[in-house]
Amino acid sequence: MTSPSASPPDLSSLKAVIVDEWALYRQGVASVLRNLGIEVAGEAASAADGMMRLWSVRPDLLVAGSPAHSRLPDLVAEAKKAYPELRVLALLPVSEAGKVRPVLSSGADAVLTRLASAEELESAVRKVAAGERVLAAAALTVLVGTPKASDLPASGHPLTVKEREVLDLLAKGLSNREIATSLVVSTATVKSHLAHIYEKLGAKNRQDAVGRAIEQGLLG
Repeated sequence: MTSPSASPPDLSSLKAVIVDEWALYRQGVASVLRNLGIEVAGEAASAADGMMRLWSVRPDLLVAGSPAHSRLPDLVAEAKKAYPELRVLALLPVSEAGKVRPVLSSGADAVLTRLASAEELESAVRKVAAGERVLAAAALTVLVGTPKASDLPASGHPLTVKEREVLDLLAKGLSNREIATSLVVSTATVKSHLAHIYEKLGAKNRQDAVGRAIEQGLLG
């Protein structure tokens, strides 16, 4: 993850591929990306065609929605396996709520719903380009329910009240600096809380922590 003081990434240097079975939806996403200065180097309706585009274009970003004749988690997993450095932003249909955790586990760097606004998509793209991970608040609320800070991890190691607050904000896609601002603490304190959260949940990173929290019912 980038340092809070790091300069914003130059989006104009990025190339993207969009995979979604609906042409009009692809056009909408492409319009948002182009407004950010990102080159849309390829589009595809199916996962198979999408992988071909990735092979020929070698983009920096994959925006994956509903691939024809395939499952979104499968496409994400295949793309990340073939190109580990690829940033993947998944746009999950609300009707497929149960796939939030599989999509995260497959390696998606960001998960939004297909109901996301252009502004939400822009924000997620900027964060992903900066090396952050995003589980949009709308996605969390619509797909897995309102976050609950009162539950305890299945591991039996209770999170403190402050750790639960940090976890909730982490799931909403906030950066360390944004979490610190929201809780009126230093970024060093946030990093300390995150370290404790990772240890208690047995998580390796931010993405893994959110996935494990959903699995254990902390955010469900």
